[in-house]
Amino acid sequence: MKTPLFCTLAAACALVAAKEPLDYIDPLIGTEGKGSQYGGMMPMTGVPFGSIQWVPMTRLTEVGSLSYNEIDTQLLGFIGTRQPAIWMGDWGQVSFMPRTGAVDCDFATRGTPFDHACEQVVPWRTRIASGGIVTDYAGTSRAAVYRIRFPKGAANPHVVVDASRDYVGRPTDKTPADGFISIGSDGRTITGWNADRLDAHHAYPLPNFRGWFVMEFSRPFQSWGCYTGVPREKGYQGVKQIPDRRTAQANRVGGWVAFAPDCEELVVKVGVSLISAEQARANLRREIPEDGAAAVDAVAARSRAAWSAQFARLTIETPREDVKTIFYTGLYHALLYPREIDEYGRYYSAFDDRVHEGRMYNCYSLWDTYRAEHPLLTFVAPERVDGMMQALVDMYREGGWLPKWPNPSYTGIMIGAPAEVVLAEAWTKGFRGFDMKAAYEAVKKNATVPQPTDDTFRWEDRGLFGRTPETRGGLASYMKRGWVSCDRTTESVSRTQDFSLNDTAAAILAEAAGDASGAALFRARSHSWTNVWNAERGYFLPRKADGSWADPASGHHYCECSPETALWCVPHDVDALVRLMGGAKEFERRLDGFFDTVFWKPERGNKSIHGNEPSHHVAYLYNRVGAYDKTARRVRDILTRSYSTDRKGFDGNEDCGQMSAWYILSALGIYPLNPADGWYEIGSPLVDRATIRLGAPYKPATLFLVVRNQALENWRVKSVSFNGKPLADRRIHHKDLVRGGELVFEMDGKIEARWALARANAKR
Repeated sequence: MKTPLFCTLAAACALVAAKEPLDYIDPLIGTEGKGSQYGGMMPMTGVPFGSIQWVPMTRLTEVGSLSYNEIDTQLLGFIGTRQPAIWMGDWGQVSFMPRTGAVDCDFATRGTPFDHACEQVVPWRTRIASGGIVTDYAGTSRAAVYRIRFPKGAANPHVVVDASRDYVGRPTDKTPADGFISIGSDGRTITGWNADRLDAHHAYPLPNFRGWFVMEFSRPFQSWGCYTGVPREKGYQGVKQIPDRRTAQANRVGGWVAFAPDCEELVVKVGVSLISAEQARANLRREIPEDGAAAVDAVAARSRAAWSAQFARLTIETPREDVKTIFYTGLYHALLYPREIDEYGRYYSAFDDRVHEGRMYNCYSLWDTYRAEHPLLTFVAPERVDGMMQALVDMYREGGWLPKWPNPSYTGIMIGAPAEVVLAEAWTKGFRGFDMKAAYEAVKKNATVPQPTDDTFRWEDRGLFGRTPETRGGLASYMKRGWVSCDRTTESVSRTQDFSLNDTAAAILAEAAGDASGAALFRARSHSWTNVWNAERGYFLPRKADGSWADPASGHHYCECSPETALWCVPHDVDALVRLMGGAKEFERRLDGFFDTVFWKPERGNKSIHGNEPSHHVAYLYNRVGAYDKTARRVRDILTRSYSTDRKGFDGNEDCGQMSAWYILSALGIYPLNPADGWYEIGSPLVDRATIRLGAPYKPATLFLVVRNQALENWRVKSVSFNGKPLADRRIHHKDLVRGGELVFEMDGKIEARWALARANAKR
């Protein structure tokens, strides 16, 4: 295959030093690997917080598998995807594949060779060469435009369009006609829809749910046809191709359109909607008014401007190119979520299966993102925070409960009530543009009203809960006993700890709403984590309904962690945890043991447990017993060991920006233990300087972070001050930071040898 010219140009451009923050974004970081052992990302093209993202499709998406993986060598097409994370499902997607030669609509055989050396990918534009065809595209929030260049003289240039997939293992409530395609008699348009939701079996039927699309082609069709699915072994659906057919409806359905042999360039515009085909067409015309090949350039320019405006909020200075690449690529990841899904004043809600007036966001990985992603957004996208909070409130109004992992409806995945933390954090940080009284009403219900099935469901991860969304699964036991009983509910230890943290958030909103008795109740309940502390063994252990203890190895008692990690999952009540462990020295000793056996264990390849979120705050706990140097060292170790610029990316899945948000905040030198209270711990900054430009709803201000005597080996923070005032206890509040000024770090380069000696002594 002849190497396209743009591949050579891309290689040449790589030799030119990047000049702007956007030039450091590498969308291919985190795209190569399996399961939870890599970033779990795709090279997404579009705009910040876009309703849908546009991605090269190298495999069929399933829960646990994304549409793109860098290890693949075949291109199956291009997909407009709403899949937010590798362990969550896609919904309402649309995909298509440009090809030449004989028409082949079967995913198993239609792929063409894909040379990753010929990928040119940035967030606002992508160019791909495969099978001799070069495709160049750009995306908006609800539309995209593709410029397809077929080889000169190629036989039968055509485009295969996939309206709906019949997913293996889809629930039995699916009807036999969950997708539709119509090839227009005008010879230039295709419309269609699907009811595809990979997470449907976690929720309930949504008869009105549709992912609509409209495609407009710059050249007329010469021939066309439809395809429908046919069963194959192992449940995989092959296809039956039906030439000259214009419409079809089936679980798996699509079609193709072919063009004249002289079709060397084809422009395809795609609009999507969750409301109707007419709305998809309106979205397309509004977001991409241009026609012809120039439309790609115009859309790419506008999308790049959108990214540039968002990136202007936070810039860093450092001589280290790898830090810039990881930092700015992470910011790109963090600015993808949550997704805006409203369509110019209206939105479809999967919580009541109706269309509403207003704004809406979706795809909140709340159990992950309350820790760092949402705190980061209060700095870099504060103008969206009120809308994101109101979206959570509206989900409650439409579905009856706060969500935990909306995608697009309740999924029951993960534990606790993280939406409560996110809402309380926004209020604490001064956001007043959402209905706080309704938010507290939702939180109070979440925290005091168990589900009717709470005593009968064990609330297994990814259970089939039907119309009963899991909010605080195990709440009945928690309210009655003070702990979630392990013989009735899975992940009981982690649930008890999370509920206690959630109660601190509920108390904040109760106080804001003027409910003093509610605030007192929740403050008292926030200490319930002590009820699963086993003093004899010195760990948090599963406890049965009768009060007896269970063997932690006897079942699934922890959420994405172990007893060793759960030991530290009390970020809201650290002083009490210190006392429970026997004082500051014992607390510090056990932290040392945790890191030196888990983080440094040779057989683990010196990989930290950083890939799962329960450990994200642990390095910062040293601060609370005055061991500031140890927080600094552990944080610096994680920053440099757990993140990279390679295709794997980092130790665990991105989880809607959480992994990257941890890196960004930690590289700036700050991190929240309990985001709801607004405090940040001081760590060990990795940059020389950072500038955060703050805007509405805050008063315009600029926050400068200045790091003196910065170097890779200078991880110790000798002193830190804000606007000239020393931060003796190594923490600072959000309300101070957003007023602007200078946060100054003085780094110490004379500590490395002492640290090595201390570690050696600790291991003896």
